[in-house]
Amino acid sequence: MTLDKLAISVEGKELALIDGMALDGGSTLTQDGKGVNSQVNYTVNSLKLQGQDMGSGKLTLKVDNVDGQAWHQFSQQYSAQSQALLAKPELAQNPELYQQALTETLFNALPILLKGNPSVTISPLSWRNAKGESTLNLSVLLKDPAQVTAPPQTLADSLDRVVQSLDGKVVIPVDMATEFMTKIAGLEGYQPADAAKLADQQVKGLAAMGQMFRITTMEDNAISSSLQYANGQVTLNGQKMPLQDFAAMFGLEAPSLPDSAPQEGQPQQDDAAPQQDDAAPQP
Repeated sequence: MTLDKLAISVEGKELALIDGMALDGGSTLTQDGKGVNSQVNYTVNSLKLQGQDMGSGKLTLKVDNVDGQAWHQFSQQYSAQSQALLAKPELAQNPELYQQALTETLFNALPILLKGNPSVTISPLSWRNAKGESTLNLSVLLKDPAQVTAPPQTLADSLDRVVQSLDGKVVIPVDMATEFMTKIAGLEGYQPADAAKLADQQVKGLAAMGQMFRITTMEDNAISSSLQYANGQVTLNGQKMPLQDFAAMFGLEAPSLPDSAPQEGQPQQDDAAPQQDDAAPQP
């Protein structure tokens, strides 16, 4: 599907112009014939906001090894439950509540699709302007949570139920980001010199903050960040750490562990304290 031009105007004033938008994709069977591999490609050749050239972008999304039977089960369950929602008057008459219930139904059914241990790959998501190109590449290998029956004891246990591995990297050239933010400042009414100065301050501030929190690094005049995960271990910009330490960097708490049983040989303490007899002993 292609769209040569799309203009958005308000009261005769052009706000946005999208030039050369294309969307295509396809699906193929896996080698054993039991799964489906899918790919979607999305491109925008040019985006202009109020006449400002903001650049071009593209996205390639792949979802591989989706189990065919699981996909059929997912489709049947989601369709049936969606129709059941429409039969409820309180939802049919309230689009907002219906959308919330529909979203909940979708997320409840999604684990079915993990049966074949599928993978999701974004390679790349990118945006380019006259000064460079920013890219995001991400690959996630998923796992069927039904393969694990024991309850999770740690944060890593919870994540490992559905994720086998993750590998991602983002690269934002400083010049490209500064050019982009300069255009944004111009749209907000700043004069060119002031817009360039403000953009320079914003990008440098973002880079410094990312480095301070160890989320990003500076490499070849680009703001970069890489993240890998597998088996409870995170590697953030080359630094390895347990998942729990990584979560603590963002203020996330690990789930509480179940109460441990008393150790062998350790006396158990009664819930109620022993009562003392207030009455004086009889002679």
